[in-house]
Amino acid sequence: MKAWLKRGTSLLLLASMLFVVWFAGQISMPQSDNVTVGIVETDGAHGKEVLQHLTQRESLFSFVMYDSKEALQEDVIAGKLECGFYFSNNFEKKFEHEKLKNSVSYLCTPLTTKGEVACETFYAALFEVYGVQMLSARTEQLFGDDANAACDVLLANNEKYLKGNEVFQVNVEQTEAVQTIEDGKQVFALHGLVALFLFLIIYVEYGRRFDAGSGKPYLALPAPLGEGFQMMGLLAAGTVPAVAGLVLLLCSRESRGLLREISAMLLLLAACIVWIWIVGKWIQNLTSFTSHMFLLVWINLVFCPVLVDIAAYIPALKFVRYFCPVGIYLGFISL
Repeated sequence: MKAWLKRGTSLLLLASMLFVVWFAGQISMPQSDNVTVGIVETDGAHGKEVLQHLTQRESLFSFVMYDSKEALQEDVIAGKLECGFYFSNNFEKKFEHEKLKNSVSYLCTPLTTKGEVACETFYAALFEVYGVQMLSARTEQLFGDDANAACDVLLANNEKYLKGNEVFQVNVEQTEAVQTIEDGKQVFALHGLVALFLFLIIYVEYGRRFDAGSGKPYLALPAPLGEGFQMMGLLAAGTVPAVAGLVLLLCSRESRGLLREISAMLLLLAACIVWIWIVGKWIQNLTSFTSHMFLLVWINLVFCPVLVDIAAYIPALKFVRYFCPVGIYLGFISL
């Protein structure tokens, strides 16, 4: 272990693992079923009327009111909200002068998935209120002395068309949908990244057998003793990263508890060492070792639910993950 810690590449891999896992832990991804939209409240009469239309109408979204743009922005970035809206300071003046450009701002992140639908919902409520304003403002220009009577008729018809189905009529037919994606789709980003780095660190340590020079006494030992000595070297190389990764996971939001995390980490260490030892039988030189490195990391990343659960879309691939050390580890974590 002391020899492993003295190597610059070992410390670089360890630092990379700590940074990547820490960085991933700072990313707040909105839940796929998040339908909460934030709106900054306004004191203006027209703005309040828009908010009233939003909260009273039937909608897919749940609207939450905020006191400031800053608080709204923080929750959007943190993933608590799907997106958000806030009115400009001169919204009432623009509304009365029928100049709505840049009167409302929309807040989202690159991870927002339902923002366009939320925009349609918000602007539908806005134009319901704006339609009344336009009719009232245009009536005198169009009807002159009969403006008052015409205004009442136009507003009544406007309300009728908004609430009725004279303009848009939809026939809804309910059918049973065929389920194509598994329920309980899960990914384990932090656990998966720790497992991937630990696998890579142990694999790199295994590759030292192809380095030129001394420092590999196990190669001179008989097969059983030599292989046992080499596996102990892999265990020593993986111990410090495993402890560091364990501490990171225990401090994260995804922690499964002390006992579960320790048990899973021991299982991961054993799975990586045995798996790499078995696969190493087919690796005979440095060129083969290097080319296999990216392939093996890619297999563990793609087939295991680290960033994407591919088995949710191709169920047959679910069993492939259990042939990979990362998949065995994440399978234990998900129990």
